[in-house]
Amino acid sequence: MRSLQQQLCAFVWARAQGPGAVRAKATVGATVPGRLKSLEELPGPSVLRCLYWYLLRGYLLHMHDLQGIFKQRYGSLWKQHMGPYMTVNVACPELLEHVLRQEGRFPTRCDMALWKEHRDLRGQAYGPLTEDGERWHRLRQGLDRRDR
Repeated sequence: MRSLQQQLCAFVWARAQGPGAVRAKATVGATVPGRLKSLEELPGPSVLRCLYWYLLRGYLLHMHDLQGIFKQRYGSLWKQHMGPYMTVNVACPELLEHVLRQEGRFPTRCDMALWKEHRDLRGQAYGPLTEDGERWHRLRQGLDRRDR
């Protein structure tokens, strides 16, 4: 089974090659057709560049605005550093939908330890964002029933 990163890159490549598709800087570059980019090949700001944007430009508390800027600079798929964490940002609803629909019945999310700790400190329950596997599936079924 292909990794999430491989699925994202493959989908972005296919979209960029299709008729009428917008070729984002971050998706195609000078890659060979059919070859998936590695995580190291994804564009994005360096650690120092991120610190510059977070601290000197004042975007630390306005990350949603910074994501818009980075989408313009790097395209629909880029990597970004925040402290010891490196994330891959997806700024294309169709791409994100494609990946999420590939997860299966019981998806596995990344480690949400800090988010869970935040909710624990406030006495708040976990939700679909922080749960995975069968627990996520049960929560999602409840939300689906409520949406009808």
